Amino acid sequence: MISYTSSAFGLIGMSVMIRSSSALGAQTIFFFMGALLSLGLLYLRRGDIRLHSLKQNWKVYSLACLLMAYVATTTFVAIDLIGPGPVSFVGQIGIVFGAILGAAVLGEKIRVMDGLGGLIAVSGALCMTYVPGEYMRLGVLLVLGSSFAMALHNLIIKRHTAEIDKLELLFIRAVTTFVAVALLTFSSGKVRQLPIELVPLGALTSLMGFMVVNFFRYTALGYIDMSKVVMLRVITPMGVMVLSFLAFNVVPGTVQLIGSGLILAGVSLILFRPLLHLYPTYVEDGEVARTR
Repeated sequence: MISYTSSAFGLIGMSVMIRSSSALGAQTIFFFMGALLSLGLLYLRRGDIRLHSLKQNWKVYSLACLLMAYVATTTFVAIDLIGPGPVSFVGQIGIVFGAILGAAVLGEKIRVMDGLGGLIAVSGALCMTYVPGEYMRLGVLLVLGSSFAMALHNLIIKRHTAEIDKLELLFIRAVTTFVAVALLTFSSGKVRQLPIELVPLGALTSLMGFMVVNFFRYTALGYIDMSKVVMLRVITPMGVMVLSFLAFNVVPGTVQLIGSGLILAGVSLILFRPLLHLYPTYVEDGEVARTR
């Protein structure tokens, strides 16, 4: 829940940055600050970067970085096209992708209460954030591709959660995405659209929308089924609604408030059993195992 609540803040922060710069310019600042923050935390925790760890996990890290570079780029472009609200709703389709992959690959079981909670919460997200627009079709296609890539990324992390260093992966992700986006920014001639005053906002947005979101999501994947982790992302649209009001003075309507209630009800159903029986999980020989 911490992860997806922080994701709402990240979406709003990205929207503000894009309005003041461009999608590429905002990404450049966002991932540059993410690289600095993750490197700082990595050094605070263990004092160095261990090359043997990078060599040992380079396949997992490379695939995860490629998928998340695609997710990040398409998300920024989609926010630029259709805004943070629609992006947060359309992204809920990732719940379906994640649940299917979890069941098909990891053998996870989707219980009746989980499915009912997910359905109620997604219905709430639909009430809250669907806004038609001129570029909606392209934005929806981008977010659908992004959601599927995110589901694959979660699957990879779930299968290798006991092997990887979460902060190390975040650092590698931030550096590789920053380099790719910076090259695109320089080649497009949009360097002039990087206002220095966006750096503090970029640092805060990266802290919440990158570091907190991904660290807690990776941690959650070690404790509960992947299907439950993706179901909980439905709380993001509610967070976007609240922060949109605070940042842009967008007043929520009756339908959005009803949607918030549905999301809270659905999330409560999903969380009820995991909070009573919290134990770490790991993947062994393609199957989900648990230790109490």
